[in-house]
Amino acid sequence: MRLSLVLLILALGSASQHVATTKGEVEATTSGLRTRMKTDHFAIDLPGKWHADTAEKSEVSEFWSYQQDDGPGALTVSLMTLRPKAAADPRHRHDALAGIVQARKQGLHQMAGDSLKLSPDEVADGRGGARSISLSYVDLRNGVIGRYSALLSGERIVTGMYYEQAAPAAETLVRERAEIILRQFCMVR
Repeated sequence: MRLSLVLLILALGSASQHVATTKGEVEATTSGLRTRMKTDHFAIDLPGKWHADTAEKSEVSEFWSYQQDDGPGALTVSLMTLRPKAAADPRHRHDALAGIVQARKQGLHQMAGDSLKLSPDEVADGRGGARSISLSYVDLRNGVIGRYSALLSGERIVTGMYYEQAAPAAETLVRERAEIILRQFCMVR
């Protein structure tokens, strides 16, 4: 699934380069293990034990991928910078966000073909022009269930996050787990 994100990054324009990954701080809590991943841009608390897998950077985006050590989960976070023209107007920002989600859907369709099952887009508006678009997907051919969310935060930053888990797993359980993980995301200012 990461291939489609890399294609999206390249479509936004520029070659990517490898950057250092971050190590998570694992701590025991009353509800079990938790791993806190921090970068210069964001922090996220992940349930269980995780490790950073990949981090790459280009002129317009950066992305990080994480693998769960004690389970089947994988999480990818990408930060994309909108071009100044798209960032100048809220309508253009919302159109750019929708375009990023559409590109993600196309990448999923290219990889899964007719075996892909997509949920309808879920759009939520927040304060200050913030908007998120989320969708769930099942790739029957490759046995992957996932949840993708794109968040427009600020005037120029779009955060794309997707959580995936290999089947067999109930779609509702994967969706619930993804929602818990994606709610833990916090931009560092």
